[in-house]
Amino acid sequence: MAGRSKNYPALATSSEFDKKHLMDWVNHIPWAVRSPNVSRVQTQVGRFLKTFRIEPKPEQRYDARVANTRVGKLDLTLVGYGGDITIKAGQLGHFSILQWPLAGHYDLMVDGRSVRIGCQEAHLIAPGVPVQLRFSADCLMLVIRLSAQSARALGGELDAAAAHLTEKEALGIILDLQEGSGVSLKRLLSYLCEEAFTGSLLKGQTDAPRHAEDLFFATLSNALRLPKPGAVLKPRSVLRAEKFMLAHMAEPIGLADVARASGVSASRLTQQFRKIHALPPMKWWRLRRLDRAFDDLSSPLDASSVTDVGLSWGFSHLGRFSSAYKSRFGETPKQTLQRTRSVAGRVYEA
Repeated sequence: MAGRSKNYPALATSSEFDKKHLMDWVNHIPWAVRSPNVSRVQTQVGRFLKTFRIEPKPEQRYDARVANTRVGKLDLTLVGYGGDITIKAGQLGHFSILQWPLAGHYDLMVDGRSVRIGCQEAHLIAPGVPVQLRFSADCLMLVIRLSAQSARALGGELDAAAAHLTEKEALGIILDLQEGSGVSLKRLLSYLCEEAFTGSLLKGQTDAPRHAEDLFFATLSNALRLPKPGAVLKPRSVLRAEKFMLAHMAEPIGLADVARASGVSASRLTQQFRKIHALPPMKWWRLRRLDRAFDDLSSPLDASSVTDVGLSWGFSHLGRFSSAYKSRFGETPKQTLQRTRSVAGRVYEA
């Protein structure tokens, strides 16, 4: 669907040509869905990524739109809502996503902290990071879905980059697109986006999609190798503790068990966790378990019942589970499950 765009005014660069080019390009995208009803875009995005919760503002008028395409094994989604809106998706499934706002910005919110991602940054979110985003009205975002199999093309670069996360970047891996190999990544993302949605080279039975996919992973891998200026190494004890807790999500472990696995004392580990995550270890672990529960309750394939999901992530006291869950996500587990089934029904009927 083509038409004049009034809600995506400019790519945040110093070039007036780029701003005009973006506006012209947006008008020629064959949108799969374009509607003032944001739930229609929500359903379409859920088909390609996962079901999620949206919080639109009642007083706002939206011009929501989404387009989806594929380049090799990469799933590309272009989405904008044309109004301020909050997205709550919990943790990702068995995949990662790379996000880049072509226009506007979004705020990523985790554990009471927030970081703003704009047009000069790309944001890599792994399965362990809970996703809660607040879109600006003019945000138009490219989302590239990386399956677990395709992400292995990054080799050890993803783990190496994760070991250099600053406290800000504990919310995900944030790549500066204004310097070094980040400039090359931005050029490639611009080309992929434009060619995939409005070009012809990456469509059809040719080798071009496979070569484009290989180039994407090579460029992203190169960008991930760059150390972040002023970055603080995440201590190996914290990495060992995180690995241990994530491997025993449903088991009745305590701080002493985690400290023993980390190789440092409980007090030292707690100090390190507060510096990196602004949380003590066991609260960090509980939030991860809540996020996994939200993820399962938001997936039509995984959500059998609130009781089953709670028990599967180690919450034996369902009353406390429901209270902690509502405090984190603003709704009860039962409400999440009901919403998931409602959205899934609309998807299957479409």
